[in-house]
Amino acid sequence: MNKRFRACSLDQPFLLPPSLQDWLPEDHLARLERSCGALGIAMPVLHEEMPQIIVQTVLAGGQRNALVRLLVSRGQGTM
Repeated sequence: MNKRFRACSLDQPFLLPPSLQDWLPEDHLARLERSCGALGIAMPVLHEEMPQIIVQTVLAGGQRNALVRLLVSRGQGTM
């Protein structure tokens, strides 16, 4: 288990941490960017920009509890 893991209480009024970096290992998004590059997939934004985009997306959705899953694809298609 990650040393920075912090259990959450489901009774909390919200589950979003003050900073997304509190939940992600430091190099997690950088590793995603490197892996995509190795596969020839260009990321649309830099990994440093992703945490803020994720937070904006969650807030825009207006949901009290949300799960965010980043999907990386080579292009359009069906899933």
